[in-house]
Amino acid sequence: MKANIKSHISIAEQIIEGSLAIKTVAEFKSILKIFPNDPALQKIYSDLLFKQQHHAEAAKSYAKAAQLFTEAGKVLQAIDSKLLQWKIKSPTPKEARLFYLNFQKGNFNESPLKTFFQRLSYQELIAFISKLGHLRLAPRKLIKKSGDRENNLFLVVSGELKETVLFPLRKQKDTLYRKMVYTLTENQFFGDLYPFKEDGTSRSLIETSAWTELLLISKPNLIKICKKYPNIETRLLDLYHVRKKSDDNDDAPKKVRKIGRHQLPLKINLHIYTNANQHDPLILDCYSRDISVDGLCVVLDGKYKSISSIYKRVETAKIELSLPKEELTMKVSGTIVWSREFSWKKRKIVALGFQFKDMSPKFRGMFFMMADSICNN
Repeated sequence: MKANIKSHISIAEQIIEGSLAIKTVAEFKSILKIFPNDPALQKIYSDLLFKQQHHAEAAKSYAKAAQLFTEAGKVLQAIDSKLLQWKIKSPTPKEARLFYLNFQKGNFNESPLKTFFQRLSYQELIAFISKLGHLRLAPRKLIKKSGDRENNLFLVVSGELKETVLFPLRKQKDTLYRKMVYTLTENQFFGDLYPFKEDGTSRSLIETSAWTELLLISKPNLIKICKKYPNIETRLLDLYHVRKKSDDNDDAPKKVRKIGRHQLPLKINLHIYTNANQHDPLILDCYSRDISVDGLCVVLDGKYKSISSIYKRVETAKIELSLPKEELTMKVSGTIVWSREFSWKKRKIVALGFQFKDMSPKFRGMFFMMADSICNN
């Protein structure tokens, strides 16, 4: 019996994650009998009903999902389900008013978006959500990249996205950048549309890392609504202010951040195969400063005196990185993409930027596990 329950739970999780698709209404109903109060399953069931042209049943199912999400304290999911219901059949004024009253009473989880929505009047809330669009996106779907014009405000209903930002560190002859990777999850938002008069451009690359659902509102629609309802613009400014305050505070509890590099001081051997010599590599001892999924920075051992001549020999060479360990040696191929010279204790030191060739997720995981193990030992 316990094994059977665990099996059902596993199936439910796979359905919600998107790795398992139930294609018949009857089969899905049997799953809902086991989990009658799971809002995420109820919403996926609603999607199936709509896809199979059972529109009246889908509207009722979306309404139930909205109620379950409200009871679970999930504000965006409740709005999203209600929006999908109303796209099938427009609500009567009485139905819309009842939703607003229940929404205001809802005990939603604390978040800036929860505060934003619950501070809107009935007319403001209905006007705002009536202009929202819905997106369901597969993993690895690019939403926007650095330099793109900011045209939409996105609200994360479910799933996960990866935001990559390059921060300039120093401006001299060259500009150095530090890559920061943030994880965006449900009840967060992105898209810098304010001030409205400016044509802002994106400072980051954002892509999905799992099946993801988004609500979005375009900049022109948002401007029209704010002209009619100035309080929405005021609440929007509050929303951006809270996020800016969070971005400025590294210790903010609601901020989910993954630093693109890990500080792992490892001894490393570089095997350099130059164009002139493809069989007997030049082997350099060096030490890592940090490692990321894309590459690493290494500092050459001080015993190498002719630094400039070494770099000229290796800048176009094929490189293999080796982590020496008694039981195992792991090699990773790549290329040298930059070099920097600096002084330390009156000695000239060179740092090299090493970019990995494409690695599978499994191999990347093994590489980091081994690096962590060597470092800790």
